[in-house]
Amino acid sequence: MLPSVSLPCPVVERVRAELLRRAERGFATYGVTMLRDDLSLQDWLQQAKEEALDLAVYLERILMKLESDGQAHQAPRQTPS
Repeated sequence: MLPSVSLPCPVVERVRAELLRRAERGFATYGVTMLRDDLSLQDWLQQAKEEALDLAVYLERILMKLESDGQAHQAPRQTPS
């Protein structure tokens, strides 16, 4: 059973705050927002693909660590409802 949470959800709020921090850091670094118009659709797709590939590498590294620690394939115990 999930814990009772009041809205707004603290998980969503935490992600929202991180998105805002990243947007501010990106603007400070690159001087543009995601509304920039200097990239083609293909450029945007390439950027997204590269981000997805980075994510796949991070996930694989975590899986390798869990496997080496003997934690792979261990499902959490569930209590009956």
